Amino acid sequence: MSTEYEIDDLSAKSPEELVYLAVKKLTFINVELINFRTTLYKEMNVPLMIIDYTYLVPDEFLLDASCALLELGLPIDQPASFVFGKEGDFMKLGKIHRITRSSLPGKVRYLILLPSSFASFAPEELHKIPVYPPKALHDHEPVYISSPRPSAVYAFLFRALARYPRAAHTRHELLSDLAELIRYDMYKMMCFNEEGEDSDDYDPQDDPVIQDALERMREWSRAGEWRKGEEWIGDCLGAVVEGKGRVGLVPWK
Repeated sequence: MSTEYEIDDLSAKSPEELVYLAVKKLTFINVELINFRTTLYKEMNVPLMIIDYTYLVPDEFLLDASCALLELGLPIDQPASFVFGKEGDFMKLGKIHRITRSSLPGKVRYLILLPSSFASFAPEELHKIPVYPPKALHDHEPVYISSPRPSAVYAFLFRALARYPRAAHTRHELLSDLAELIRYDMYKMMCFNEEGEDSDDYDPQDDPVIQDALERMREWSRAGEWRKGEEWIGDCLGAVVEGKGRVGLVPWK
């Protein structure tokens, strides 16, 4: 007998509807979801078109959560090899469920569950956010998931970058994520070039965009948002934002 969490026909609902139903089911069975990657970055002002949805789940519940999505009607899928290779551990470590009828490259979309140890956000770095149902579902109640604060997102990226060799695919993805966040979250979509301005008389001390970003990071430091021993992350991020350092030179393994 069908329940409200079973999907009879994958093609009858949009990917957004399927993701909402998946999130609702997982929260119903007490699996903590943490907002991650595209939906997280969109909250941080990066103008992304969301293709795939990624959530972190506790390591010990990863298999159970994936089984729950299978019961919901979302099949496990294997992305094309070039996509799988390019994304590195963002896909290799995850449970990948298809949320489209088509599995063809360019048309397929995924819901990806990753073990929360991949990012290792601490409880104090998380807050609750609502996930609202698409109008077509005629559901009026949001479900709530966890989402990391901005300083924790940057700290994760720097920690993760240091875990991978310079040429690793996962590191390239992490660098791309970091560059996008600096451009849109720190610079607020302004036209500052993180490699530095060409003008000989340019001084970042006179740039209000950079100074606002640096003050924001100083506030994180005053609030004790960097973990003990990770104050270097704030210094490194500040150097990149100010144009004194380059994203690609962030420490590697």
